[in-house]
Amino acid sequence: RGRELLERELGKNGLEALLKSEPMLSVAVRCNYVTVEDLLAGLGYGEITQKTVVNRLRETIKDRETPTAELPPTIAPKQTTPQNSDFPILGIEGLLHYIAGCCSPIPGEPIIGIVTRNSGISIHRQGCINVEQMDGNRLLPVSWNTQIAKEKPRTYPVSIQLEVLDRVGVLKDVLSRLTDNKVNVRSANVITHYAKPATIDLSIEVSDKAQLERCFAQIKQMSDVLNIRRLTQSEN
Repeated sequence: RGRELLERELGKNGLEALLKSEPMLSVAVRCNYVTVEDLLAGLGYGEITQKTVVNRLRETIKDRETPTAELPPTIAPKQTTPQNSDFPILGIEGLLHYIAGCCSPIPGEPIIGIVTRNSGISIHRQGCINVEQMDGNRLLPVSWNTQIAKEKPRTYPVSIQLEVLDRVGVLKDVLSRLTDNKVNVRSANVITHYAKPATIDLSIEVSDKAQLERCFAQIKQMSDVLNIRRLTQSEN
């Protein structure tokens, strides 16, 4: 699926040549994937968009043609940082940053940084709509420091919404599964609809993507749960 999406943009012959090239591997690394095949799989699964990959490819080719002195002043050449750094996000060590509320990225998800004018660097999920609309010169390749995430775990806010059959105790059962996974619930709101499924909006705190996926898997096993999804800030 990922290969087909790129073929539409680059053409089959152009894509085949690029897949074997060094710039394409650089694009995969800049997008926080280990190999080009991983990048194509992420594109196919919707973890990253076609537009993001094409923009990273254009930037990579441009960077190879542009002397370092001519790079935009807001973005320095990326330095290789060891995983034993004590900074939670690699690529912006020591710089002011914050986790963007629009997409609320969590460890385990591909991320990218945006240089803001007054607030340092905002960290977004790759594929976030606000990243798609941003000038490529303000983007920074970053990644989670997996070592620190294991040694000094912290939690990150995530908003989720469930569509459930309206019955007594359904919220309690959902919260019980979150408690079993050691997930803290910051707020809960239930909206009932006459003769229709009820809606449960939850604000929770998770340590990483794996924990969130475990919660989703257990909640989906409930016969009363019709749907569960993660919300963006615009939907909160």
